[in-house]
Amino acid sequence: KEATEKFGAHHFLNTSDKDAALKSHKQYFDFILVTAPTAIDWSFYLSLLRSGGTLTIAGLPADINIKNGFDVIARQLRVTG
Repeated sequence: KEATEKFGAHHFLNTSDKDAALKSHKQYFDFILVTAPTAIDWSFYLSLLRSGGTLTIAGLPADINIKNGFDVIARQLRVTG
């Protein structure tokens, strides 16, 4: 958390409890930076982005599998890396 604030983040969310994170932050973020080098639940992180939001991948996961491409298009999300 301290590192994110040091880099200018306005908000930090611990996603270890996905249900609590979704309950309080569904479609909340404009920008999410993913640094995990392993496979993660991409749909979960996309659900935290508000329409027009950006998910940036800085780690290099072996598999990026976004199951609901329609949601990405309909909500005009951007996935960059």
